Amino acid sequence: MMLNFGFLILFLKFFYLHSFSLIDMDNIVKYSLICNSKSSDFNGNKYCLKVFQNEEQMFGELFARKFASLLNLKSDKFPLGKFKKYQTSELKWNRNYDLLHRINLSYINEVWTMGSLYIHDSRPTHLPIQLLPNDIEIEFQKNGTRMTGEEAITWSELIIFDFLTGNVDRVVSHYINRQWNTHIFDHHIPNLGIYNQSLLIYFDNDAAFFQGYRIQEKYDVFHLKLLNQISICSKSLIERLKTLKEIDVLIFQKSLKNAPPLKIENNFVDFNYLNLSFKKITDLISRIKTVLKHCQNLS
Repeated sequence: MMLNFGFLILFLKFFYLHSFSLIDMDNIVKYSLICNSKSSDFNGNKYCLKVFQNEEQMFGELFARKFASLLNLKSDKFPLGKFKKYQTSELKWNRNYDLLHRINLSYINEVWTMGSLYIHDSRPTHLPIQLLPNDIEIEFQKNGTRMTGEEAITWSELIIFDFLTGNVDRVVSHYINRQWNTHIFDHHIPNLGIYNQSLLIYFDNDAAFFQGYRIQEKYDVFHLKLLNQISICSKSLIERLKTLKEIDVLIFQKSLKNAPPLKIENNFVDFNYLNLSFKKITDLISRIKTVLKHCQNLS
């Protein structure tokens, strides 16, 4: 019981220390195509505007951010943001009607949005040589870059995080698309940026959890290939994953419900989703215990 209570206090304290900035989306007046998602100029500053196609995507993004904070990832540099629901008729940027048409939302009466600060110093990145498929063509190995020890930890965190959340929209997507495009590794990793030389930024996590878990079994082989490429892990991540397996589902649920940036009311989400996600996460942690043990021996 003490372990559970202590973990909950640590969880909530960490969220408040890393609280999301409250960006007021009401006064956004124009947008342009920068960032991985739509971006808007607001009071002279650049902000990324993310519009979700459904509530499931919004909850995937929201819970991914909370889960990343729970794990205290070294690369936990998610663009800070605020989630808000709008009637499309309310939006001042609705006069830019082609925005809604571009993302196929012109027929919807209300949308979830997320505003976040644009990180000017971020840039796209390729997959490091050590994480390329073993049978990759020799020219990719010649032109690629090698990870340092610190970089290897941040990449291993990403691979473990995407596996536990079922996200195939980043590194795994390159492995999948290689079946049709043998030069896919010439391209940058989607939905991922690099900041301050080695820290990774996880853009667009709306495929995590609900959508991701439905198709995860189909793409497990690619997740596992990447997991087997991991050479070193963060000890703190390993310890947090061990602790996560020991807490009660109600503590997990309560922590996510009350944590910023959005307090989740009882009628706001079907908590069966959270219960199923928690069970899935703990099952997936059990599946990679050999990988984690190997990492622990090397870290």
